[in-house]
Amino acid sequence: MSLRHSKRAEAEPFGPSVLSRAIAATVALALLALTGCAVHSLLVASLEKEPQSITSPVKVHRIDGSVVVFRDGVTIDEEQVTAHGTGLHYDIRLENPKAVTTVALDEVAAMESFSTPVHVAGSVLGTVIGGTASVIGGVVLAFIIFGSCPTVYSDAAGGTLQAELFSYSIAPLLADRDVDRLDIAPDEDGRLRLDVRNEALETHYIDHLEILEARHAPGETVLNDDAGRFLALREIRSAERATARNGGDRTSAVATSDGVVAGSDPDTLRTASGEDPEDYLDLEFAAPPPDDSAILVLRLRSSLFTTVLFYDVMLANQGAGALEWLAEDLADVTAARAFESWCREHFELRVSVMDGGAYREVASVTGPGPIAWEELAIEIPVPAGDTLQVRLTFTADNWRFDRIGLADSFRVIEARVIELAAVEDSNGVRDPHAASDLREADDRHVVTTPGQRFFALFEVGQESAGERTFFLAARGYYTEWIRRDWLQRGRHGQFQPGAKALEDALRRWESERDSMEERFFATRIPMR
Repeated sequence: MSLRHSKRAEAEPFGPSVLSRAIAATVALALLALTGCAVHSLLVASLEKEPQSITSPVKVHRIDGSVVVFRDGVTIDEEQVTAHGTGLHYDIRLENPKAVTTVALDEVAAMESFSTPVHVAGSVLGTVIGGTASVIGGVVLAFIIFGSCPTVYSDAAGGTLQAELFSYSIAPLLADRDVDRLDIAPDEDGRLRLDVRNEALETHYIDHLEILEARHAPGETVLNDDAGRFLALREIRSAERATARNGGDRTSAVATSDGVVAGSDPDTLRTASGEDPEDYLDLEFAAPPPDDSAILVLRLRSSLFTTVLFYDVMLANQGAGALEWLAEDLADVTAARAFESWCREHFELRVSVMDGGAYREVASVTGPGPIAWEELAIEIPVPAGDTLQVRLTFTADNWRFDRIGLADSFRVIEARVIELAAVEDSNGVRDPHAASDLREADDRHVVTTPGQRFFALFEVGQESAGERTFFLAARGYYTEWIRRDWLQRGRHGQFQPGAKALEDALRRWESERDSMEERFFATRIPMR
């Protein structure tokens, strides 16, 4: 079965996520392999107090693999989901829609918000996997914590993780462009083939993909910076000293890319609070030759702290209200920008340089998510003196640093844009509509659901001289599936950014961090 293109149509019951016949089977069969893992107990609490009314459109993903669409919203109580009006129930093959007014809560696996006025077009990936409802019953989606964002792998045997895309774009208004360095070479035909996967309980809306090719001299390392430049670096040296806020020595941990990483220690995390959440890492380098600036090089990824914040504090604490928060509050420009500003304030990495006896902030970095390591370049000024002192400030335990270095000199190089050549589904069938949708950054998206993948092909040609480094540029966003146990937890009102939310996330992360990473990666949804 090839990818299917969705035309612009107000009457379309699924918005851009026009469900292929295989989505339910794909998700259900993939989840069967994960029922031996446990993160939260499914029946944590019943829906007490008053029922919750959701006015935004929602989809109910049932544990038998079928889907119910409620365009006018629902009311959720401790026993059932009741339509505001009438819903449409699609069977395991996502056909034969029938009118329904209720779904028993114990038949619900997860729910998803969507907004037809925003989600007006797209392509949907579908591969017939097979399977029937009889083998799906009892699957517990609450076990899955892996996410959040599309993951990209090389198309070599086994597939090597290359990037995670737009990790913090959790709503249409927060959609963003993301550029990731690839550790990959073209095949003998001069082609790059990337495996783009949805391994989480999310719906991914991918708007644009392209390759950026940076040609450079042998021995140079090319990295990108937040200004969109590509910088060729020849020598990258390690810090002479790296010291944490509590005085801990991190020098050897950040000297090389060896998997030995620096983060906040348990004591620092324990004493961090919503009012004073910060940790920092002080770096000292021998002063570079006289110049205006140098390049700080970071190999880093976020910890799972922000995952705990997103899943437990932002979503699960709201119960069913998370559906409306995602669909409506984050669709309001003022609210979305305020939320984004709060996230940047607390979860960006801030870079300061010692100048005149005090640290002066010179840059900030959004950085990658928790799945893939990323290398970044940051241009910083070089004040006069024998040493260059740099401070990295961040919310406690929010980052993992594998390598930190300094390049004394650099040159800016141009990158060649390489347009997407073709898109193939998991059976190798080409879909020209999906490729067309991904070539331009517009309102047409390729939409993937859990367990789905596609292959993006780029004709980069053969290089006879010099070297090339490739970067994948992507734009899009994703929406999270609200698990049934989140619906059943106690409700604490609408999420409010602030010190209290940060404190709650810090304490939850402190109690879970020793075991969460192993469970996180064990619950990624396998591809079919």
